[in-house]
Amino acid sequence: MPKYIDSSGLPEPIVKVLTHIVKYDDYDPGARLSASMITEPVRAVLLGRRHRAESKIELQQTLAALEGQGNHEVWAKAIKAVYPDSLVEKRLWMEVLGWTISGQMDWYLPYGYDWLLDHKRKKTPLWTDKQSQRKIEVQLNVYVELLRQAGYNVNKVFANVQFADFAPGKAEHSGPNKYPPHKLVAMEFPVWPSERIIAYLEGRVAEFAKYMDAADDKLPPCPKEERWPRYNGKPWGVFKNKNQRATRAFDDETEAREYLANIQEAQPSYKWSITERECTYIRCESWCSGAPWCSQYQNEINQGDRSDNDTTI
Repeated sequence: MPKYIDSSGLPEPIVKVLTHIVKYDDYDPGARLSASMITEPVRAVLLGRRHRAESKIELQQTLAALEGQGNHEVWAKAIKAVYPDSLVEKRLWMEVLGWTISGQMDWYLPYGYDWLLDHKRKKTPLWTDKQSQRKIEVQLNVYVELLRQAGYNVNKVFANVQFADFAPGKAEHSGPNKYPPHKLVAMEFPVWPSERIIAYLEGRVAEFAKYMDAADDKLPPCPKEERWPRYNGKPWGVFKNKNQRATRAFDDETEAREYLANIQEAQPSYKWSITERECTYIRCESWCSGAPWCSQYQNEINQGDRSDNDTTI
């Protein structure tokens, strides 16, 4: 079990009670991989497991999870009252290539619906973040397959998303393409056939198995997008000659490269380049328990470089 610490100066009684809560909630899923874990980078998962007993976690960082836990408990109580035959907070297991995979679904609704619903408390950027939505889709379909193997049918799946930072004024101003229209939205995701989710799980199990005995510094690097890069401004800049100021900046790399190609053709007398600006990796800095033992992250700190910069064409 990791060591929970407080560097924020909370009164001792609060620290003791909060530590008790997070230790009580520090569950073991009873499996080699869980539905939420299987979508995560191999390096992050394995380092977190290997060095779990050595980890130090700030209590302040546990509050978001505790808020989510409280939200789940309120929903669970109400669901049992209104739909008593539902499966609520039910954990199931299955075997994939000799590995036990588990998942604890929030709500399976029978009564002729055969719906799977999962409660999420997220920030509003999820609304347009396709990568994060994809991970939710995979997680929900792992639950679907667990239910199928337990004898249940699933017709629809929803992420019951409560947007913690929702602002009604921004919703009205931005429109539904850029911002969630309501604080609580039931986001529907496609139900995968068994063949598809099993193939995905077998691929992920094989990837984890490949590195189970690898040394820490031989684990595959975490992809940049999984490290939650944060930029000061738009990440991609197109520059003319040796100008310090970008001619144009873009949020999307593809758009930046398209612009670069067009402007190179239109103004060939200049030397044009594209640069990815410096970023910090929020997950590595604050949210990955394996970061102190991660050669990928520690090498970047030692080199004073936490981003891939100056990509010139």
